[in-house]
Amino acid sequence: MSSIDVKIITSPSQRGKSTIANAVTSSNEVVELMVVEDFARIENKIEPGTYVKFLQYNTQEEPNKKRIKLHRKTKIFTIKPFDVDATIEQHFFNAPHAPIDEALNMQSNKRVSLKGIAQNISPVKEGPSSRRNELVLKDPQTSSSIRCKLWGKFADSSIASGTLIDIHNVEVSHFESMTTINTTPESTVNELTRPPTRDYIITGFDIDSEPTQIVTTTDLMFNISADLLQKLADNDISTLTDKLPLACTIQLDLKTNTVIGITPKFQR
Repeated sequence: MSSIDVKIITSPSQRGKSTIANAVTSSNEVVELMVVEDFARIENKIEPGTYVKFLQYNTQEEPNKKRIKLHRKTKIFTIKPFDVDATIEQHFFNAPHAPIDEALNMQSNKRVSLKGIAQNISPVKEGPSSRRNELVLKDPQTSSSIRCKLWGKFADSSIASGTLIDIHNVEVSHFESMTTINTTPESTVNELTRPPTRDYIITGFDIDSEPTQIVTTTDLMFNISADLLQKLADNDISTLTDKLPLACTIQLDLKTNTVIGITPKFQR
């Protein structure tokens, strides 16, 4: 008879007709626990921080996810705590950020965090055992976009179209030819009020366009005021080509793709 030793790391939460929790195994693998029946008996044994052994359970394997199904015949034993790699839990609760382009090509169930502009926000959709709303998250620099489903409490998030948001700990899902991301109980959704700052290398500029623009080594194009461009050129635009390529720290207004702050890092 097979068994599995786990440390419970999340509180049980409802998903449809099942109850879900997450755990780390003694071999440092994150698994999803799905209680399909007899939750009243199992509930107090799968609280966060408890260490238990399961016997007589079912296993379901998916890309990036192992699911342990617990039912009325499942045996649960309290066990002595074992060592768990702390980075496993840290990664689970703080999934790294990735560009939307990368998220579109990730495998199902991959956990990730994303930033983008919220668009096409749907009304809340009510189901027999769930509620959600949907939006499109767009990267203003690349125009890539991904559909996001906000489940449960996140369906009530007061997000306005055009808002720049930072959404943590979502899971990638694929259905037919569409890639979506889904909130999890560990997700957070926050509006970003401070424009993001990143380092870029400027390789060219166009003073004749309206508005004035610059281009980077990765072919990203940003709008920039003539005044900021003049300051970058030390008030002599004819000398700017001599400074290229120029590494700069750039602060962007992502809604308009406009540079609102720029500081050279070094000059050639």
